[in-house]
Amino acid sequence: MAVHPIKRLMDAGVFVTVNSDDPPMFHADVVENYLQVANTFNLTADDIEKLAQNSFMAAFMDSAARSNYLQQFTDKVSQLRAELFKQ
Repeated sequence: MAVHPIKRLMDAGVFVTVNSDDPPMFHADVVENYLQVANTFNLTADDIEKLAQNSFMAAFMDSAARSNYLQQFTDKVSQLRAELFKQ
């Protein structure tokens, strides 16, 4: 994984998402994939937040649902940052 260009792509402004393929077959789920990417590339909380936001933008759903989920996500991230990092 260390040779994957994900961080260079992100730094270049490319729209990147982290996904899961077949969890039973590969013995990993999307959370594990995020953790592996974050640890391998030393991603910041901002990097992870951007990847997660991208996943909502790439999802097949109508704009109202997307806006709703993005707002819920943003609210939860703000709450967690306040609790964990006093931001």
